[in-house]
Amino acid sequence: MHKSIRISVIIVIMIVVSSISAMAKADYSLYDLQNCKTTIKYDNNSMGAYVYGFTSDTLYSAVLLPQQMSSSVKIKGKIRCALQSESITYAFYEIDAKKKMYGLVGIDAFSGKCTYYDFNDIQSVLTNLITISGDYVYFMATDEIYAYMKVYSINGDYQGRIDFGYNSPNKLFNNNGVGYAVCDNGEIYRFNGLNAEYVTKIWKAVVPYNVGVNTIVTGEGAIYSLDGLALPEINIHNNKIIFTNSGYAYESGKSLVLIEDNKNKFIECNGNSKFILGYENSIAVFYDDYSYSVIGFEEFQDNTFNDDNNGVKPASNNNSEYFFTKDGYIRGVENTISIKQFKQKFSEGVKIYDSNGEEVTSGNVRSGYILDIDNNSYIISVNGDLSGEGNIKSNDVSKLMDFFIGSDNLSDLQMICADYNFDGVIDNKDLVIIARIAEFN
Repeated sequence: MHKSIRISVIIVIMIVVSSISAMAKADYSLYDLQNCKTTIKYDNNSMGAYVYGFTSDTLYSAVLLPQQMSSSVKIKGKIRCALQSESITYAFYEIDAKKKMYGLVGIDAFSGKCTYYDFNDIQSVLTNLITISGDYVYFMATDEIYAYMKVYSINGDYQGRIDFGYNSPNKLFNNNGVGYAVCDNGEIYRFNGLNAEYVTKIWKAVVPYNVGVNTIVTGEGAIYSLDGLALPEINIHNNKIIFTNSGYAYESGKSLVLIEDNKNKFIECNGNSKFILGYENSIAVFYDDYSYSVIGFEEFQDNTFNDDNNGVKPASNNNSEYFFTKDGYIRGVENTISIKQFKQKFSEGVKIYDSNGEEVTSGNVRSGYILDIDNNSYIISVNGDLSGEGNIKSNDVSKLMDFFIGSDNLSDLQMICADYNFDGVIDNKDLVIIARIAEFN
């Protein structure tokens, strides 16, 4: 049984306080989310971009794109978890645990309208792990050796169960209104009624983040499609990337890079974003201080040389996400990328040479190789490849550790390779990323 009413929901319409220039500035604030601390989450789907969170008794919901609005509702109970499904922000809450009485509330992020559902006699489930697909709610159950899913209707009626055998589900998430489970071995399954369909497989013990419709990324920067479509090869090291139906954008140091119609553009930002969201032709950058900027695709600049842009200069026929610096380096090259794959990112006429001046036509691209493009030569810097072998292995980690303890120096090229996260500083953050990659190579 459920009831739909408009009740004590606080709705705030955000007002623009400043305009965007070449440097992205914060235009809106969601300071109420400070109350949520570690429970803040975000989502992008075919209807918009959202941020939400909760305290023990209050659910906060905000839509950042295509409009700006926030709502909150106080619950007569203890909130156990929250999730976003399409335009609705849901919270599952405990009314009386002894009597097994629970409830589900949903806030429409665009209108602030609340809908309540009763869930009684819920047994042997983890009430802090749920997901929703259409009119079904999925709970992780733990009353047997292996975990499985208990399925209820949105109105709280028990429907059945979904078993995974020994491959127990351990994480649940929602993407574009569809619920998913991540199992112990990294396999991801999509829920549809009382069925679960295999979708893809990720690394074990990693957390998936929504970065667009049917697209997720792990905290290490691995991108996965949930619908089997091919994704572009992108060299990132975190979850700060977003795909829309018009293109994709990601954070690189203190810039946002936009790839649209196979061309790359950029806009400067302050580099301390918490995450980025997107919808159609707009990007929302959410910062650590609970403010955010909305940037239209048209505000990104063509990637042309500017002395104020840290010396970054692209070649004229460069349609890749790489950057050409004025001191003669090309940055952002993925480790283990082949010569053939690398050349495909440019127009015809590109050649690659080794340090002896011999043209290289096969194998992997290595740090120290020379790229000849537009009658100019650039030294290739492969991210994390300090050894110049074209990949990241334990010897790259050792070189960086020796540098940290002062027992060895790094060349200018190696310094560029070691700055994996493009923040201009070589520190433990770079070491951790490089060491993780080396572990799997």
